[in-house]
Amino acid sequence: GPINEPSKFFSSLKADVFTDFKFDLVISIIMLVGLTIQYAFNPLLMTGIGAVAYALGPIMWAFGLGMAFVSAGYFHLWLKLFGAKGGYKETYASSVYASVPMTVIFYLPATILMTISSLMILSTLGLGSVSSTFGASLLGISGIILLLAGAIWSIVLTIVGYSKQHQIS
Repeated sequence: GPINEPSKFFSSLKADVFTDFKFDLVISIIMLVGLTIQYAFNPLLMTGIGAVAYALGPIMWAFGLGMAFVSAGYFHLWLKLFGAKGGYKETYASSVYASVPMTVIFYLPATILMTISSLMILSTLGLGSVSSTFGASLLGISGIILLLAGAIWSIVLTIVGYSKQHQIS
């Protein structure tokens, strides 16, 4: 698959915008579930701007789906400037499948870790327990490290996908 054998996966990928969009839809629903979990169980996010962001969630989700097409178009123009041979659908497909690690493998566990961390910090605020706050901080930092790892791996996959789908090196 795209995660363990990216070069082989992207070399054999047959881009189809409708199929790729359905896959993107499933991935974005997983992301929406992660956000819902994060907001539902983290009282810190349900105040101020967090509450507004939660209320606008479905609109932002739909906007994100549309932006996937727009950003693929933007990158496709740059790829063409550098001699890419593939079409827009190959750019879109590469972008969609390269987002899998960030969304599924890294985002959901990171969301869970950061939510647990926030809850632990809230539960120890009145108790003054330094060890619990330290443990919660480690969980939060672990979540951030997971997000960064996912972002880096998704960028690597995007580059591999573009190079294989557009026959550039």
